[in-house]
Amino acid sequence: MRDSEQPNDQHRALTRVVNRRLSRRGFLGVSAALASTVVLAACGGDDDDASPTATATTAASAPAEPTASTAAAEQTATTAAAAEPTATTAAPEPTATTAAPPAAATATEAPASSGETRTIVHLFGETEVPLNPQRIVSVGWDEHDFLLSFGIQPIMLRDGWGDQPFGTWVWSQEALGDAAPEIITPDETYPYERILLLKPDLIQAAWSGLTQEEYDRLSQIAPTVAQHPDYADWETPWDVRVLRMGEVYGMEAEAQAMVDGIRERIVQIAADHPEWQEMEAVSVTVGEGQFYVAGPEHGRGQLIMDFGFQLPQEILDHNQANVDDTAFSGEQLNVIDRDVVIWVNGQVDSSNIVDLPLRTGLTAHAEGREVYCDMVLTAAFSIQSPLSFKYVLDTLIPEIERAVDGDPATPVEAAVQYGIAPTT
Repeated sequence: MRDSEQPNDQHRALTRVVNRRLSRRGFLGVSAALASTVVLAACGGDDDDASPTATATTAASAPAEPTASTAAAEQTATTAAAAEPTATTAAPEPTATTAAPPAAATATEAPASSGETRTIVHLFGETEVPLNPQRIVSVGWDEHDFLLSFGIQPIMLRDGWGDQPFGTWVWSQEALGDAAPEIITPDETYPYERILLLKPDLIQAAWSGLTQEEYDRLSQIAPTVAQHPDYADWETPWDVRVLRMGEVYGMEAEAQAMVDGIRERIVQIAADHPEWQEMEAVSVTVGEGQFYVAGPEHGRGQLIMDFGFQLPQEILDHNQANVDDTAFSGEQLNVIDRDVVIWVNGQVDSSNIVDLPLRTGLTAHAEGREVYCDMVLTAAFSIQSPLSFKYVLDTLIPEIERAVDGDPATPVEAAVQYGIAPTT
């Protein structure tokens, strides 16, 4: 995502994560209630054009009461967890992995005993990461999905949206196993006192939209891995994120194998559908009075292009700020009337799409060329972790094939199920 988080940072990011995730910025740090209104703008932000529903704001809750009673812990907590900062975090769319995750490296045991470290360069400088971190706190919006892909179970993670057990979607639940990590709720920024009392030996925060102040405070508690230095917040590509995590945890070979496996499958999909190279496709989310189209900087936009589709030049021309997703008013709905329209929706129902007054006038609608992503597929499409990719490819590709087969009578299953298909 390409944002530098303007006003309403957390909500915007949320909405983008849920829009990049719901957009690339992706997915997801919204509670189920917030997600139903914000959801579609990961997952995925930058400016008003990239935030689907930047009208609601998320209030940071006060740190939880400490559970330890030692004087030392209280003293340290007071120092490291001073008043909550005014900047908020940003948020940023499954049953098996493309490449099976390594054996679980459960992060619930005693802190690593080795004093050796590896140096990781990030947005705010360098961090010396323990070679064998055991107690890992994940504060990024869906970072635990990537950790679990490596068989790493964090002791604390951030819940995003969708009301999933321990903030973990179906494709990652097997990797989580019986672990019961502490949860950072969607309306919290960083619960510094609770993090401190867990005594982590590493804080994973590469997909969190950290500010300098937030990084400084977290790094007083434990070594903290912040955003990638070469990408704007929420815009680090999925493969770079995977390789980066392999670097942090000394699992470079495993990371490369995961990336290669996913890339090979995507390349094969494009090779199996050469006709898609002559078609235009759009990934669309709906906000308050407007809608958002994923651009080339967006995770979903990038994946659509990897499948072989083109993004409409009209969308690219409108995206002069080069943000990950571009906003249009409801009256401009005709700009999405392309060979295939992929509706990405974080709500439990499709009412926000069904109720669009101009949608039934689109040729794509009349000819049955709309694809509907329900909440689970939206999450997987937005998160784009090694664990979510198989679900995305197994579910989305058959729907696209049905939509563009040239026969308007071919039912696109989810579109029929959710009531957005044309009536005969």
